[in-house]
Amino acid sequence: MRLTDRGRRAVMTAILLASIACIFIVASAVSSHFFERSAQVASPRPRAQAGEGLPGDVELFRVAALEGPAETFHDGQWYVVQAGDSLTLQDVVRTPRGSRALLRRGSAEIEVKENVDIRLDRLADTTATFDVLRGGNVTANVGAQKETLEIATREARTVNRGTARWVVSLGPTGQVSVAATTGEVRFSSHGKDVQLHAGMQSTATTGGAPTEPEAIPADLFLSVVWPELGHSDARAPIKGKVEPSSTVRVNGVSTDVAPDGTFQLAPGLAVGANRVEVSAEDITGRKKVLSRVITREAPAPALQPSTGALWKP
Repeated sequence: MRLTDRGRRAVMTAILLASIACIFIVASAVSSHFFERSAQVASPRPRAQAGEGLPGDVELFRVAALEGPAETFHDGQWYVVQAGDSLTLQDVVRTPRGSRALLRRGSAEIEVKENVDIRLDRLADTTATFDVLRGGNVTANVGAQKETLEIATREARTVNRGTARWVVSLGPTGQVSVAATTGEVRFSSHGKDVQLHAGMQSTATTGGAPTEPEAIPADLFLSVVWPELGHSDARAPIKGKVEPSSTVRVNGVSTDVAPDGTFQLAPGLAVGANRVEVSAEDITGRKKVLSRVITREAPAPALQPSTGALWKP
């Protein structure tokens, strides 16, 4: 049977409408997948119930306070952290740059500073273990004799003996430094234990045991080697030294600190006067800033070769 022109146009119109409908269905599915998934990632996490995933009625750690945005990894999904959220086993709290989180249960508190990933590993009535997965400083405080709080890294562990306050610093190379500000803390790594009393600190390099305890310096140590004040290069090499557990920024940019405490960075310079600022923060939170004005000289004008005669008779 042959179709008339009108019939062929009707068939083509039907095919076109069906194609458009399919396109809308596919686009709707793709849009739903991406936008609903993004909304799920950015949404607050479901509220945990007391004792969730734990034997008996165990009190949970809660996010007591936040400074800046933070995230938590719970049940295979990242969520935005809100003050009042509870943490269950294997939950990870992440604090990006400029953010801090305070976790609390009873008299036990953990201040998680910026650029840290920390996971709740074990929890019982009076004991808890947190694993620091990504570097930065974590301050632990226990105010009751019966409570025990352990802060662990891949190679080291610290635990209080009675009431205590201490800081654990995990460096980018895996080095761990511990400083006790009150009470007593046991610091263990690679088969060696050291006892840190108030005002003492110790460091364990990657693959090494803790050093013997030594007193926390009375002043924050920061030494900087500056380039020449008159400088023609586009960058100024800044070198210096701090305690290995300190953090350093040059003009607000973080720089890695080597296990021996040395650091270096070359900030860019504009032509003219440039103020270069080096700031350091030690494991106990003390800060120190050194600055210098470095002048970048204007580059000499480029010489253009002449195509004319050098001498005319």
